[in-house]
Amino acid sequence: MQPQSITVSSYSSNDAAFSEFKVVELPFSVHDDAAQAWLNAQCEMLAGTTRGIVINVTGRTDAMQTLACWPSSTTAVPKCMVDAALRALREQTVVIVSAENQCDSDVNQEPITCFVANPLKQGNSTGPVAVFELPNSIRTQHQAIIQLLQWGAVWFRLLQSAQVAAEPKSCLSAVIGLLASSLEHTELNAAATTAVTKLATQLSCSRVSIGLIRARTVSVYAISNSTRVDTRLNLLRDISSAMNESVDQGVTLTWPQRPGGLPYGTLAQEVLAGHKKVSSVLSTPLYDGTVAIGALTLERDDAKGFDQESTDVCETFAMLFGPVIALKHDKEKSIAYKVLASLRELIVSLCGRRHVALKINAIVLLGTLVFLSIATGDYRITTQARLEGSIIRVVSAPLDGFVASAVHRAGDIVNEGDVLAKLDDRELLLQQLQLHSQQEQLGKEHRAALTEHDRSTTAIVAARQKQIVAQLALIEDQLSRLELKAPLSGIVVSGDLSQSIGSSVETGQELFEIAPLESYRVVLEVDERDIGDVKNNQRGVLTLTGLPNTRHEFTVNRIVPLSTPKNGKNVFEVHAELEATTPSIRPGMEGIGKILVDQRKLVWVWTHELLNWLRLALWTWSS
Repeated sequence: MQPQSITVSSYSSNDAAFSEFKVVELPFSVHDDAAQAWLNAQCEMLAGTTRGIVINVTGRTDAMQTLACWPSSTTAVPKCMVDAALRALREQTVVIVSAENQCDSDVNQEPITCFVANPLKQGNSTGPVAVFELPNSIRTQHQAIIQLLQWGAVWFRLLQSAQVAAEPKSCLSAVIGLLASSLEHTELNAAATTAVTKLATQLSCSRVSIGLIRARTVSVYAISNSTRVDTRLNLLRDISSAMNESVDQGVTLTWPQRPGGLPYGTLAQEVLAGHKKVSSVLSTPLYDGTVAIGALTLERDDAKGFDQESTDVCETFAMLFGPVIALKHDKEKSIAYKVLASLRELIVSLCGRRHVALKINAIVLLGTLVFLSIATGDYRITTQARLEGSIIRVVSAPLDGFVASAVHRAGDIVNEGDVLAKLDDRELLLQQLQLHSQQEQLGKEHRAALTEHDRSTTAIVAARQKQIVAQLALIEDQLSRLELKAPLSGIVVSGDLSQSIGSSVETGQELFEIAPLESYRVVLEVDERDIGDVKNNQRGVLTLTGLPNTRHEFTVNRIVPLSTPKNGKNVFEVHAELEATTPSIRPGMEGIGKILVDQRKLVWVWTHELLNWLRLALWTWSS
């Protein structure tokens, strides 16, 4: 490959280790094919990567070596990529910075990209650093990005180690192909089956199996070229035993054993190799960090066994595929399992030596719960309330007629005997005049009958005169009741005839309601869920909407044993008597009333509604 160069602006750091580090041209003096292949794979795994580079920082020698770049057409990188690499070396951790924090950009403009730098060798102030240019949106997924880069750093160190130095290109190509095939699938079973099938083809194996630890033992999870795993087969039991043997010892086991190897126990490997069409076995554990999660078992019909190159490929693949398996496995776990795992992790954190802030918060929370379970407070029932007069007098129409005038209406304060309204009397006066005329006519007839000594006619006329007298008395009584007068002193609660002059009214029709100003009652609308706690003589406090700064105490004196649907729920009316009145209150005012029941635990007061709802819900759902 022909040497290339990447032009970088000058950089000067305040850190003594990198002071006056000025670079104009970075030649590919130490181009590394393995690093290039690793960078290509990493850039494909990190979705959205637009640029990547691996820089080898050599300290105070005024020179940095570029090991690889992606894409291959890259001719220059911004200074901020080098800045991010140096910062990652200083802090010895993965660094994610926005473009606005590293480059000269408009501070008012939202950065489009960010740079992710990852030191590939821990504990050194110099060494290779990988820098990627990614969309700024990945900052919301920084945990997943950091974990993937940490796995990549392990992979890079393994590629650079002596174990794979002899044939780095072939081993790297095999591992990259296997990982790429497994990452194409989102489901764990499909990814595992594809990976072991590809591995079997790559290493010319008759069967490759992958197992996961369940209930402290490794069970076969996927087999190459097979979509179904029947754990009842003796062969699969032997494969599972071989996997457990490798996990228990924490090393890669082979049968037949290679000369000069350490004397590990390989009894299960030997048993598995004794099956038909199986002569060589290799088992290696799968790890997620430092925790074993499963194992990989390869079988061949070649009695020569697995050579060093095949073993290196298997171990490298197992090291990189273990975190992938763990990530996919965790994603497919149920919510209940994840909750239990989180609780288990929380308990471990609380019982460990670190996490002081978490322990303090747990102590404060526990103390709060203990206080709430011991402390008591007032249990009050909060309800909608309204004021009514303790006595309501109704003024109704005395007879059929028409409204002649209206003197008072709702809201007016009246005294006993004040005229509220008058009905039209013209029809009654005409009837009275007609009866007077008939009375005079009958008087003449009566005198004529007396002159003629006609007793029968005299009796009939006398009876008719009495009838006329009675009708006149009725009309006079009706005339006297045409004026609607207030039966008591108070306020007109309802009734307004000022807009109904000339309209007709019927006998008994309610026209006015009058309530006294000195006596009121409170009507409380108590929800049916709380009515069982309400008793007579309980005290409470009323706050009216129109007088929010004034509290009015009351005493419950009557519970109406009938429910009324209102606003989608059933309520019971509870009547109470105000202990004192003020001139500012009026009948019909509404507000909020609180009935004091007794003293109860604060935790019960705050949670009883939720608990009652849960009881009803469980009762509804239960069979």
